[in-house]
Amino acid sequence: MAGGINDITYRKSMYLKNAEIIRRNPKTQYPETINVDLNKLLSNKSSTDVSLENLDFILVRENPNYIIPEKVDVAGEVNSPGIYTIQSKGESVQDIINRAGGFTDKAFSEGVSLYRDDSQVVLYDYSINVKDGDSLTIPQYPGVVNVVGDVYNEGLIQFKEGKGSKYYIRRAGGFNPLADRRNIVIVYPNGDIKLHSSIFKPKIKEGSTIIVNSKVLSEPFNVTEFMKEMASIAASFATIALIFNQTQP
Repeated sequence: MAGGINDITYRKSMYLKNAEIIRRNPKTQYPETINVDLNKLLSNKSSTDVSLENLDFILVRENPNYIIPEKVDVAGEVNSPGIYTIQSKGESVQDIINRAGGFTDKAFSEGVSLYRDDSQVVLYDYSINVKDGDSLTIPQYPGVVNVVGDVYNEGLIQFKEGKGSKYYIRRAGGFNPLADRRNIVIVYPNGDIKLHSSIFKPKIKEGSTIIVNSKVLSEPFNVTEFMKEMASIAASFATIALIFNQTQP
């Protein structure tokens, strides 16, 4: 009467082994539960049928193995981009790339980006397991380095193998007066981040972003305000000393 379950495909989405009839019991606060094997019932074994009563509740659960497929979106320089379902436990980024036909000749493998819940995952290799909703982007070779922050001319600089951050900052016009030369950050295409210092100078890779941060500005020393504060403190001490002397016998 509820439409039946004769559709064999739809029947796969149901957990037929253990349906339940929930029947209210006036003698207790808890209902009576009657288990029904729908597989036997569908086999026309009438002995397994149960006569229903008014207000009974029939519960047929979903087959836990028949869920909406988990998927990963793959875009960019693979031979067959598109949406791929996760087919087994522990499927990795490398597995998905292989299923997508592998990289094209234009693929920039060091720039593969994995995004999960709108955040980029820093990739050191492709062994990480994928999750439902992940997205993979495989870019082309960028051929540039991006320089941003407190330089005179922010923008893209042609990549030169072996050149360091100093080279690219000079090509961007050099530091402006607000730049903190000791506070430089390198962001690699895979999302990894390195801090540049006088001791540690990370390699600049193709597609990297060099961020030159600003100096932390502090208010200049105000002699007038300092003298006012000191005079106020001296006056306070003088008042305390006067009160103390007056209270002595």
